[in-house]
Amino acid sequence: MGWTYNTTDPDAPTIGPMITGVAIALTVISFLTVCLRVYVRGFLIKAFGIGKTPPVYLPGKQRWPAYTPEQTTGSFS
Repeated sequence: MGWTYNTTDPDAPTIGPMITGVAIALTVISFLTVCLRVYVRGFLIKAFGIGKTPPVYLPGKQRWPAYTPEQTTGSFS
């Protein structure tokens, strides 16, 4: 088999192959999910691109009007 740390037996049992198998399986599932999403967005919906993303807040580039503290405070009675 492979090598392991802190052991005198070079053929000590290890779960390395199982970890590798799980990592490969999850990578394949993730890749297929991304491919399916690209197919659906690009060919079925015809809306390939960035989906629903939160607004980006940059100085001077607000999507909504900037309110001053005087506009947002008021009496609640």
